[in-house]
Amino acid sequence: MHLRTRLIAGCLAVLALGVVRYSIPIATAVGLGSPLARSWTVVKYLAAAEMRRDMRRVEVRVDRLRSQHGSENRNVGTMSVVVTLKDLAPEATESAPSSAPDSIIPGRIRELPGTVPSVDTPPPLSSSSTDDAPNYVGRALAGGDDWSRKQSPLSQINASNVGRLRLIRAVDSRGGKWRRNIEAPPLAHEGLIYWRAADDELIATQLVSGARKWHIKLPGFDYTQRGFLLREGDGKRPSILYVPFGPFIAAINAKAGTLITGFGDHGILKPGASAMSPLLWGGELLVALLEQAAIVGVDVDTGRENWRVPLHDPRRNFQGAVPWGGGMAIDRARALLFVSTGNPRPPLSGISRPGDNRNSNSVVAVDLVHRRIRWAFQEVRHDLWDFDIPASPMLSAITVNGRRYDVVIAVTKVGNTLILDRDSGTPIFDFRLRRAPASRFPGEHTSDWQPAIDTPEPISGIEFDTTMLTNIAPASRSFVARQVQDGKAIFGWFRPPELNRDLITFGIHGGAEWPGASVGREGDFLYVPVNRIPWALRVYLRADPSYTYRSPFNSSAQALYVRRCASCHLPSRDGRFESVGEAATIRIPSLHGYTLAERNRALFSQSRWRLEHPGLEATQPQLDSLWHLFGAMDRDLFDRGSPSLEFSWRQLLDSTGLPASAPPWGKIVALNLTTGRKAWEVPFGTKVINGDTLRTGSPNYGGLISTSGHIIFATGTDDGDIIALDATTGSTLWRYHMVAAGSAPPITFMYQGKQYLCVISTGGRFHSFRERASRLYIFSL
Repeated sequence: MHLRTRLIAGCLAVLALGVVRYSIPIATAVGLGSPLARSWTVVKYLAAAEMRRDMRRVEVRVDRLRSQHGSENRNVGTMSVVVTLKDLAPEATESAPSSAPDSIIPGRIRELPGTVPSVDTPPPLSSSSTDDAPNYVGRALAGGDDWSRKQSPLSQINASNVGRLRLIRAVDSRGGKWRRNIEAPPLAHEGLIYWRAADDELIATQLVSGARKWHIKLPGFDYTQRGFLLREGDGKRPSILYVPFGPFIAAINAKAGTLITGFGDHGILKPGASAMSPLLWGGELLVALLEQAAIVGVDVDTGRENWRVPLHDPRRNFQGAVPWGGGMAIDRARALLFVSTGNPRPPLSGISRPGDNRNSNSVVAVDLVHRRIRWAFQEVRHDLWDFDIPASPMLSAITVNGRRYDVVIAVTKVGNTLILDRDSGTPIFDFRLRRAPASRFPGEHTSDWQPAIDTPEPISGIEFDTTMLTNIAPASRSFVARQVQDGKAIFGWFRPPELNRDLITFGIHGGAEWPGASVGREGDFLYVPVNRIPWALRVYLRADPSYTYRSPFNSSAQALYVRRCASCHLPSRDGRFESVGEAATIRIPSLHGYTLAERNRALFSQSRWRLEHPGLEATQPQLDSLWHLFGAMDRDLFDRGSPSLEFSWRQLLDSTGLPASAPPWGKIVALNLTTGRKAWEVPFGTKVINGDTLRTGSPNYGGLISTSGHIIFATGTDDGDIIALDATTGSTLWRYHMVAAGSAPPITFMYQGKQYLCVISTGGRFHSFRERASRLYIFSL
């Protein structure tokens, strides 16, 4: 059945291409007034425009990897890369998931009892002595040790004494201008703390005195790096730091702060941009490349590339799906490297990339011996919503029904927790798929199935509806209700985007985000920071800049448009969208393409006009004339111009800048990995509302760690706090307010018999993170 479906889809794709190729004769035959003819005419122009695009512009995740230089008004929320473009919707009934039975990918727990699988022993956390060990991040990862667990075996600081935790030192960088928030955690080793500062310096700070040992400037470029690697020295060579920055990796003497000249070009290698820390594998450095979407092995001493494993078939029909998240995990006994991938590009349109777009939105296992992909498990198919798997995979072993399984775990933006067999990629629990809504766009073939798993219990969800509107204040609720009223916005479970309508959904920045989760010391619990903020995704048309209208139009209607509309929507009808930190500051929609769907005529009713434009009067005949004018302009644009489909996304906010949904807007969830059920969840972060500090939860992008002292240390909320939670109950045991938000997972380590907690505070990139800093905080009992 699956093969037959693919063959039918292939035939339909060929037919669609034929229709696109000959769309003008078809349009002439049936008349341009036909919605179907107009839709296929648009497909022709969008496909032609797409072929002219430089797809390399779409490869890099602009929203996450754009430069932090420049003004605050960076339009972060506008993905104006003019991507592979979306077609326009003909009249159709609202699509809904089919009532067909769910599909199940059987989990391993269905297997008959047999030989108990072998169980791995977690790798040692350090090769140094217990008393003078590197922090649990050890050799480098933002995710923690080789298994990316964000887990510490230390227990000197525990639930009984964490209330006595005190700041012993706050160290500021002395450099110049704040350039970017830092998402790489510090790394402690032999009395030194290595950390990236917000002014692009790498600094070695002496733990005891707080003095600088050395510092070196590493330009940041347009990429965010989330970790660096320490290769411990021996009698033949010094300890070496391998630090990604931009498309480069620097090899630095960890004691002296000087470049290792034999590596790359005088200490600098240019393998391509990487968002995460490299890993060591024998005599090689493993690097996950962004633009190339590949894992490369380079000689750890010389920097020479030895091999490369692409994460996608070179014949793929999509861009993107790169390893941009929080890190990688490595199973040295199995010689397997695990990495997660993001969404395919273009992000909100899949016309040019039919099919599931395999290995996007996936956990991928790379065989390091045979240098090939062992397996890949995909969560969201044919992604149209930016639902990446953002965090590093984590390795653990769990017991279910008396059997132990070696697993890889990944938390996702959709709110799922993927628990997969490490050897085969098979889910441990049944993986349920539900029939998904179909797109209303000709040429867009959404996936028939999307994940709807119930075990493990989801940590969050993507579906928004009007029952979830903010309850902070009646005025706030009314303000949001006007934004999502019928005809202006759409929402629903995996509802595909539509032209000129806001699609409201959770998930753009979580559920889980790049900081990922922490596996508890016994391996039976998972602790996950969660975001719960609604977003508005919008797909719209723009005219080619060189295009000007030349066809004769109704002059009185044109004069009305110039007088009443053009000052906001522009003479071109392109509209304007600007944002700061993904909060829209100017949001005036494009007016292209509305006439292609008859339902939009309701927007030109006198009652709707008065609601949307109070004080701007127009009679119904005037509005009718505008409708007919726009129809003529749309036909002229599609006949002579090159309309391109663009898109933007923004946080959906109330009138005060708070999230448009009811709190909590951020939380920490404890998930029992054995049962797959939540053990507890608590709001994460506070907001000051009308002078009161409320536990509403807040956006969070810092991360957490867990320890054997039954403590969770968490940071990253826009209130600037770092907190300690009881791992058993989720209750808050300790809190410290920093000058800016923690921007990377904390670390904890032992030095000379004493346990320390360390976190970097640089603030955040998004609109609610108002404070900035470049400060390292060090705490101890």
